Amino acid sequence: MEISTMSVTSWTHVAGEGRLGRRTQRWYWVALLCIVVWAALGCACSAIAQTRFDLEAIDAHIRDTLERNRVPGAAVVIVADGEVLFQRTYGQDGRGDPVTDQTVFRLGSMSKAFTALVAMRLVERDVIALETPVAAVLPELPLFHDSGATLEHLLRHASGLPTRTPHAVPTASLSEQVAALGTIDRVAPPGARHLYSSANYLVAARMLEKASGKSFEHLLSREVLGPLGFSDPSAARDGRSMAFGHRRWALWPVPYQPWAETGRLPTASVTATAGDMARFLRVQLGDGSWQGSRLLSASAMQTMHTGAIDGEGFRYALGWRDGTLRGARAVWHGGVLPEHQGMMILLPEREIGIAVLLNASSTLPLPTRPTSHRLASDIAEMVLGERPVPIRISFSVWLAGLWVALGAVLLHQFHTVIRVLSGRDPASRPLRAAVADAVIMLALIVGLPLYLRLSWQQFALQVPDLAMWISAMTGLTVVSSLGRVRQWRKVRNGTNGSLRPMLN
Repeated sequence: MEISTMSVTSWTHVAGEGRLGRRTQRWYWVALLCIVVWAALGCACSAIAQTRFDLEAIDAHIRDTLERNRVPGAAVVIVADGEVLFQRTYGQDGRGDPVTDQTVFRLGSMSKAFTALVAMRLVERDVIALETPVAAVLPELPLFHDSGATLEHLLRHASGLPTRTPHAVPTASLSEQVAALGTIDRVAPPGARHLYSSANYLVAARMLEKASGKSFEHLLSREVLGPLGFSDPSAARDGRSMAFGHRRWALWPVPYQPWAETGRLPTASVTATAGDMARFLRVQLGDGSWQGSRLLSASAMQTMHTGAIDGEGFRYALGWRDGTLRGARAVWHGGVLPEHQGMMILLPEREIGIAVLLNASSTLPLPTRPTSHRLASDIAEMVLGERPVPIRISFSVWLAGLWVALGAVLLHQFHTVIRVLSGRDPASRPLRAAVADAVIMLALIVGLPLYLRLSWQQFALQVPDLAMWISAMTGLTVVSSLGRVRQWRKVRNGTNGSLRPMLN
């Protein structure tokens, strides 16, 4: 206490008396001012780091987009500089419960990025190589005999497999899914061009199974989901996934619980929560390590993200598309299922990752991007300091326009049937009209599934509303055609002279 008192007294004496004291006092105040400025700048920098994006503007844009497009529930994640900057949930799940950080979503084709990570983990342990020929591991697949296609070709969608391939039933195993490919023909030499086909990832995952002696489900859990703390990817009840979503029936999202589809985990059926996706994005933006453990080398992570074969406006990497967004490099992948859709975007140069998960979807052939893809791009543009490009016609407007048109066609067809059955056929040449109607319906029945690259069974499963519309149209066409044929036969039997006009 005595020493402390003497020190204070001495300082007062020096600071208050003489020329030396005044100079020391001046430097003291300068030093104090510097400390205050430094502390203020530190606080300001910390605040800027936390709010360098207008998170409330992003939140408002998300809410507006979800409302305009009638999306019941969503989860959105933004990570930056290795930290979770934004993780929010919206609306309700398929059971009517609020969406939370523990709500599970199906990822669709974003699952391919997980499969690529499993593959690269096994490659780094010399279990398999990217250059391993498919035929060497899966000799039971004749379509790859003497083709030269490799695991890398499969992961880059460059094996030559066609975009549309046969599918097994949803409950089939991975081996059954691959066997369902049968003896389809390749449509290009390996490495010649990018042809996006989910069958590539089914075959790739089957290669990983055969090379490791473990099921893909086990590999996925052991190599990726377990280390990252994901929920059980195969969580199911009575064969149904616990990821409840919504399918579009005309304009309205209707709750739907999909099949678990564990056989399609490599390409479409990985499930994740908002927190799961935050961890996955952080790993993808890092050097391949997670919580002190090395998942993948930095060079392998770079290989996985680097495009090597040209697609439409991007270069396909390993489970990712590599391109640009507003002048910045972007690495991304989306996924669309009948009841869920989503999009994830990496901005490596900015160390930013974005994931958007929605629990309503549709596979209707609309001339617009899925809501999840558009929303993720909008958020990426906002964090890049740009204003999202406004869309003139939203998904919901396109959807409304489509169903108004389809409804008008159905009403017209119904009106035609009434007139035909009452003997007031509007067609001047009924037999020709009957043939034309039959041809149009056949084109719809065959052409629409073909356009969507689905079998009729898959088409009915994924777009049941459109399948029901086609069924109703087909029924009305059959009735009107039978009525016209009946009228033609009456004319033929009654008046030979009118036979020729009726056949024209």
